[in-house]
Amino acid sequence: MKEYLIKNNIGVFFVGFFISMADDIFLGKYILTITGFIIMLFSFYLIFLKSQQKKSDE
Repeated sequence: MKEYLIKNNIGVFFVGFFISMADDIFLGKYILTITGFIIMLFSFYLIFLKSQQKKSDE
């Protein structure tokens, strides 16, 4: 699962982005905005891990 998420980190970013955008449509509160923001931050961590894997492969 970890390798799949690292490989598809851009998809994780957009899932977080659309979750944060759905807050305006569904709840009107900040619950989904905060959750989406945390998922987007997690995707940046996955991008970092992918770059570290490329450095170790070389």
